[in-house]
Amino acid sequence: TIATNMAGRGTDIMLGGNPEYLAKAQMRKMEIDEELINEATGFSETDNEEILKARELYKELNEKFKKEIAPEAEEVRKAGGLYILGTERHESRRIDNQ
Repeated sequence: TIATNMAGRGTDIMLGGNPEYLAKAQMRKMEIDEELINEATGFSETDNEEILKARELYKELNEKFKKEIAPEAEEVRKAGGLYILGTERHESRRIDNQ
């Protein structure tokens, strides 16, 4: 996984991949409407059966991808973790200290 802070937009480092992103991408491949995907990943209360089914699918996919990603993340850790390459200093010391 690559992290960058270009244009002030930081990216979280996810060893092995991002299961939430992969679950949403799989739902898109299944031609599930984007609005329904947003509802499936939300926290608002609902009794809408379609949303509840989408939430269950998202939960299952997220768990599936977590299990697939775990060995990759462990492999990175065993190899020594991440290598940080800084090409310049940031104007904010807080950013550099991260």
